[in-house]
Amino acid sequence: MHAIGSYLCGLITEATHRHYNFTESKIMYPGKQIQLSVTKGQLEYEWQHFLSKIKTRDPKRYEQLAQIESPEPHPIFEVIQGDIEAWEIR
Repeated sequence: MHAIGSYLCGLITEATHRHYNFTESKIMYPGKQIQLSVTKGQLEYEWQHFLSKIKTRDPKRYEQLAQIESPEPHPIFEVIQGDIEAWEIR
């Protein structure tokens, strides 16, 4: 629950930056900052997976995002060296 709260707090920052409304009071565990590890390979895999989905759904947005080689991960994640996770369905 703390990890979810920490993740949502990061979304608030991005939502504010984009001028979206986000009700911070609905976050049950906002205070504790959690750090999770993600491998570089997994992050790259997720990015490519996302791009393949948005290419069909929103081609204009895809053209903008396809220029990004490696996105900046959510602040909850610490990127470490490694391949795609063994649990990933490919």
